[in-house]
Amino acid sequence: MDWPKFHNTTSFLSGFPTKKRGSEEKRPYDKFVADHRFDQAQHASWKTIAISSKVNSDRSFDELCGGLSSFSPLRIRVGGSLQDQVVYNIGYANPECPQFTKTTDSLFGFSKGCLPLKRRDELNDLFNQTGVKMTFGLNALYGNKRSQENKVLWIGDWNLQNARDLMKYTIPKGYKIDSYKLGNELCGIGFAARLESEQYGKDFIELKKLATELYLEACTRPKVLGPGGFYDKKWFNTFLQVTGPDVVDAVTDYLYSLGAVHFCGNQLMGKKVLSTRHNGSPYLRAYYHCSMNHPGVCLLLINMSNSTYSDISIVNDFNLYLEQHQDSNSNARPQREEYHLTPKDGDIQRIDSV
Repeated sequence: MDWPKFHNTTSFLSGFPTKKRGSEEKRPYDKFVADHRFDQAQHASWKTIAISSKVNSDRSFDELCGGLSSFSPLRIRVGGSLQDQVVYNIGYANPECPQFTKTTDSLFGFSKGCLPLKRRDELNDLFNQTGVKMTFGLNALYGNKRSQENKVLWIGDWNLQNARDLMKYTIPKGYKIDSYKLGNELCGIGFAARLESEQYGKDFIELKKLATELYLEACTRPKVLGPGGFYDKKWFNTFLQVTGPDVVDAVTDYLYSLGAVHFCGNQLMGKKVLSTRHNGSPYLRAYYHCSMNHPGVCLLLINMSNSTYSDISIVNDFNLYLEQHQDSNSNARPQREEYHLTPKDGDIQRIDSV
């Protein structure tokens, strides 16, 4: 059996049939933990790694280090949905350092919370031991307020003092930060909050000035990445016109709209991860899990390129000649279910797939 070529598509295989699904749900958003994304060129990995806020023992810490090291090379963004509501426990900001609490009148249903310096130190230890690169997400809404006319829109200048205090704390300690991001999904139409492109551009200019002022050596100065959110051409163009050259070192956007991946991850792939490898294009991603609800495995293949084709084959694929592997005294082996999905109309920004 020859596998069809696939171009700019997501394919996955499951050992057992599943019901046909409709449009996939968006990815659930995590609390303020470490959120892993690849910001490489214009591609984004679908995979998300959340680091728990508590490591209960030396053993669990060692296991976490081992797990992260196995992904090398790896970049982790510290931040996520609640990073814009975080206050760093330094200077005059929140000396009591309150934790996040559930509330009905704030972003994502949580109050403002505090990042203790001890937790910041622990993150540095973790990243040092694993060799993971850190992208640190800063609190872009610190000092801003909600617009009375539009509850999603936030107005006012970013108050950078809290970020300045945190940088002045980490720099003498030699903490390695590969890059900074300002805010989480505040561009375009936003998600739960948004900023106008002109205002956001001005805030990024201030961040670049701050990084240049405090990190004296250009070779070790963290890059500034952004804006980081859903792509909107008009909004992005205005943002980059405001910032001008040499402010944003890399433009980033998020692609949660890999609908086939949300379907596969939520409905077919179990939590147990299996080892897999391939010898193909670097734009071809392969993920291999135990199936979620049945014995068997699920293989996910993602082609991240819009110009590269891949011919796929599997070693020791019993489904090629199924009748040769059936035992007459046992139940029949169910055939492989195979799905091929691509963005509707070729638009990878869409959530729905065909």
